[in-house]
Amino acid sequence: MNELTVDTEMHHPSGAVHHMCCNPKDPLIIVTATESNCDGRVFRLPPLGHLEGSESSNMKEIAVLDPPDTVSPLVDIVWRGASEYLDHQQAGDLLTMNKNGTLVRWDQDLACAISVSTISPSKRTAALLPRVAWDPHNPEAVAVSQDNRIRLLDWRTDTSTPTGMTDSFVCHHVGVTSLDYNPNKPYVLATSGQDSFVKFWDLRLTKRPSLTVQGGHSHWICDVQYNPFHDQLVLSSGTDGLANLWRFSSISSAPLLPTVEDNDSTGYANGKVSTHDQQEPSRCYWSQTDAWAYMIVSCTDGKVSLNHVPSGEKYKILL
Repeated sequence: MNELTVDTEMHHPSGAVHHMCCNPKDPLIIVTATESNCDGRVFRLPPLGHLEGSESSNMKEIAVLDPPDTVSPLVDIVWRGASEYLDHQQAGDLLTMNKNGTLVRWDQDLACAISVSTISPSKRTAALLPRVAWDPHNPEAVAVSQDNRIRLLDWRTDTSTPTGMTDSFVCHHVGVTSLDYNPNKPYVLATSGQDSFVKFWDLRLTKRPSLTVQGGHSHWICDVQYNPFHDQLVLSSGTDGLANLWRFSSISSAPLLPTVEDNDSTGYANGKVSTHDQQEPSRCYWSQTDAWAYMIVSCTDGKVSLNHVPSGEKYKILL
């Protein structure tokens, strides 16, 4: 774990930030959402060199994302990755999902909605918010959680019958809490649920998961996230206060081969690398620029810890 310092503080004009997402192509551009407002705000941060030594600084608002459904706050924001082979002019920049299930694809430069789709909100509990993931291999494909199901949408289909949906499948015994596409291997989606399981799915065959992981958490899992560079590494965090770093090599784009010293090839391929006990519910986030760094953020007191993948795990992947 590393020691962190605060360089500066920035005032957010529309209230306490409930959700924030950085532009993967320009880290100085962020999108924020609050619990009190139903729109999203796009800001440009001051250059990093201008922050040192200043007690406070201001962000410049460059766009307002005003969705068609203006009675429900935003609950998820996804910025499309910076893959070079995708046509950024046609696919839009941002996805926003509000509590009522309205999914909007935005052109961030023009601050206008390109496409709108609607997923019915959770029927089981209002506390279970919908989550969304954008397929990094197909800019037209989106996965959205609804109760204990995953719904797959394609923007190229007729969004009126029925809301552009191409597939829907049950993936957890109770509610889905998080989902993330494999950044390197197409058609692979990771999900987590209130049943404390992490599951991995081949979206071409969704009758059963490719891999089910249990035992890492004793209560709801809040997040599951692929490492954006090495898909063998996955983070999970939950309401039990635990954050886990996992290795899932057997279902990755580059499975690891056991060495002479590894007697159990199965354990070498898949397993828990490390556990961080935060003592309270937490969220986990991979760095988008450093393949080996990740943060764990407390959901109650806002404490942040910066961690690194162990050296031995790096060597297994790189060598």
